[in-house]
Amino acid sequence: LPGYSSKNKDWVDAVAANLKFDGIIRPFYWGHWTDETKNFNATEKAMLIAKHVKNEKLNIIAKSIGTLVCALTANLIPEKINKNEELVAIPRKEYQKLLELKKIREYTPTPADKKALARAEKNLREGKTLSYNELVKKLGFTS
Repeated sequence: LPGYSSKNKDWVDAVAANLKFDGIIRPFYWGHWTDETKNFNATEKAMLIAKHVKNEKLNIIAKSIGTLVCALTANLIPEKINKNEELVAIPRKEYQKLLELKKIREYTPTPADKKALARAEKNLREGKTLSYNELVKKLGFTS
């Protein structure tokens, strides 16, 4: 559910195009974007959504005034809102930082790395460890 301004049409289209979802993706466009005589009424929009939901669960993505429509919709048909996952809301800048992290290649350990880690964990369990000072001395470093 988009924000109030017609500039949000691009946002709606981009979100709908980039969602990876097996169900129906239904972007909403507000009537006042193309017809200035139409008034925006969040309650009417929520009632319209509630009226058209049949035997399906809803996942709603919203921003700005769309969050009000989302809240009103959830109040009208709480049983239709998908609650399989918890909703997490974060500021856009934080979300963009998270998206940047996706670009970093994750380290995949080799079989030798996994073997070395298993050996280190075994040594730790058996108490075969060195203190920092013992390690420095064993490696021949001077302080």
